[in-house]
Amino acid sequence: MSPKGCKRLAHLRYAVVVAVAFLFLATAAAGGDGGAGAGPEGWWIDYPDHHSKAGYPVDHPIWAMGPLEGKPVLILVHTANCPACKRQEAGVKKVLRDIGDGVVYVDVLADSDHQKAWDGLVSYDPTGNPRLVPLTVYLTLVPGPDGSQVAWRSAVGHQGDGLIRSILDDAIRLHARGSGSHDP
Repeated sequence: MSPKGCKRLAHLRYAVVVAVAFLFLATAAAGGDGGAGAGPEGWWIDYPDHHSKAGYPVDHPIWAMGPLEGKPVLILVHTANCPACKRQEAGVKKVLRDIGDGVVYVDVLADSDHQKAWDGLVSYDPTGNPRLVPLTVYLTLVPGPDGSQVAWRSAVGHQGDGLIRSILDDAIRLHARGSGSHDP
């Protein structure tokens, strides 16, 4: 890559980090969990009512769907220097130590994997306005009219390990039913 191209890439990376930090601060000031509810009613098949694409099917990234066949998937889109991201990452890792290999963890560091982070934000921001990190996404399978279907939920900001654990426990239970590996 030419020196001019390297300089442009460095400026682009800086702009992405600044934009994400600004958006985090704006949302943190506004508060809110991005609309994720508790319990089975908090899982969505299509985009939820409070989303800008309400009622439309979700365009799940291929990298998120691959591991879902075997286990629920937890995706964390975050940056290295965001305080809420660090707290959410610590909570996720604490819960994952307890749950073990019951879920697949996809760690998406926006600082280094811009495209994957953008795909995750665009696909799974709970409002349809991809603006903040940390974004925590939970994917599972549920029984559908024609077999299994993908159910998801997401939240922006720090959730705490109690809520993460509760959602993942629900995802594991639902996945067992949705994948046919659980007797009804």
